[in-house]
Amino acid sequence: VHERSHTGDRPYQCEHAGCGKAFATGYGLKSHVRTHTGEKPYRCSEDNCTKSFKTSGDLQKHIRTHTGTGERPFKCHFEGCGRSFTTSNIRKVHIRTHTGERPYYCTEPGCGRAFASATNYKNHAQFFNSCLSHKPFAGISSPLPATAVDY
Repeated sequence: VHERSHTGDRPYQCEHAGCGKAFATGYGLKSHVRTHTGEKPYRCSEDNCTKSFKTSGDLQKHIRTHTGTGERPFKCHFEGCGRSFTTSNIRKVHIRTHTGERPYYCTEPGCGRAFASATNYKNHAQFFNSCLSHKPFAGISSPLPATAVDY
């Protein structure tokens, strides 16, 4: 299965009409199908919390918000920053504030704006319906200067 991450082999196809996405693992497909069905089988068991999630990993990340320890195991490695985060993805977006990387570009003619997070791009794209039908260009960053970092 790990080899598929290198070969790009994605034998598990979504059969939802008009979707066409494919995945390297059956679990990836099963999780994705829940975006079509709306199923969220993983429920938070904390008192007074009604949240539920489509993957067990998403539930585990959420549970950190309830812990009294305030667990934030993903630290920013930039000198002098000191910030830490509950997930590696949130840290990754934060690191872009240091590097200036903005990999999500609006494809609307004449716009030219770029964003550090997919969420900010999607919020912007709501103003341009045609943007939502285009995917951001993976691997392209903005002309802002980037800082090399060793992890």
